[in-house]
Amino acid sequence: MGFGKLTIQMPDGHTREFPLEKAETSIGRSKENDLAIEHITVSRRHAILRVDPGSLFLQDLGSANGSFIGDQQITPNTLNLVSPNQVMRVGEIVLRYFPPITTIADEEEHTLKVRVPVIPPKATAEPVTGSLPRQMPATPAVPPVHSTATKSSTFLEFSKILIPVIGTLLAACLTAVFAPLLISLVNSKLSATRTAQPPPLTATPNITLTPWVETLREDFSNNDRNWYVGDVGEFARIALAGGGIRISILKGPFYAWTTNFETYENLRMEVDIAQLQGQKENEMGFFCRFQDDNNLYMLGMTASRRYGIAKKEKGTLTMLTTGVIPASITLKSEGFNHLRGDCSGQTLALYVNGVKLAEVQDQSFTRGRMSIYAGGATGDEFLFDNLMLYKR
Repeated sequence: MGFGKLTIQMPDGHTREFPLEKAETSIGRSKENDLAIEHITVSRRHAILRVDPGSLFLQDLGSANGSFIGDQQITPNTLNLVSPNQVMRVGEIVLRYFPPITTIADEEEHTLKVRVPVIPPKATAEPVTGSLPRQMPATPAVPPVHSTATKSSTFLEFSKILIPVIGTLLAACLTAVFAPLLISLVNSKLSATRTAQPPPLTATPNITLTPWVETLREDFSNNDRNWYVGDVGEFARIALAGGGIRISILKGPFYAWTTNFETYENLRMEVDIAQLQGQKENEMGFFCRFQDDNNLYMLGMTASRRYGIAKKEKGTLTMLTTGVIPASITLKSEGFNHLRGDCSGQTLALYVNGVKLAEVQDQSFTRGRMSIYAGGATGDEFLFDNLMLYKR
């Protein structure tokens, strides 16, 4: 089953996975470490990651650029508890931990298996030995019965005449007495059958979905929820600025996103989006059920009035639906537009300024993280504010 896995995000945005095969993993630039990371901000022996049952610890080994849990630099040479979904950083390398998933196979591995012996069925007849006789013995003849009394013979002859007469008289009596009762009973049954009404129909209750419940309200006034901020190599910069979270494309075309690393199943996302500068051929919106960089849903729009819902599965991008935002919907070229995306059951839906643009069905992913993302050319800047998350 292992000890889970790490995702290693480099400053240029490149991400890879590293399976943890033992409880304690050394991290550093030297190839002698269990996890070797070649980057100038990582020391030769930088940190140790320890996985205990139900807990995760990070220890800095006196590195030059420090180790961080969230935004807090940890004290060297001490074990520090990492809370679930917290981001770690060694130098400028971002580490995210994913615990192992217990599967049915793992459970069966530790289940006692008992072999029940197979008992053959009991024989129902003894085996036949020898051979059948060539000729079956003859059946003995039954000797004839001879009458010895004349009275018995006379009584027998008289009975042959009397019994049929008595039977006929008895049948006539029974018919006269019970026939009217039988006819009355049959008629009453038929009448009941004719007048019986089917049971009244009962109304089927309307099936209603569980209402959405607010789970997060974020104005990005601080980063107490550990959204990823910083430079994504030389390509993009994510920062808390202008009263929200700003994504700037430094070298495009490029996509950048940030997440708070919580995991959701059914999620409704709402946010105010503004393009601060740049051209109109860009994208801005949400990721939902985010597994990793190669498995996720995308719901977004462009400043050129296009929208789309897409799926990225095993690195292959598939457009589930796309179109042009109708002219009847007003989009602000300066200021915020309100975007909403729903990932509920198999339904993916996209809204802008309170109007539904599209809805599709897909069941490739059932749960995962959410992100806000933007993509564009060099110089494009986007501002996200007033994020609201609801779950059911």
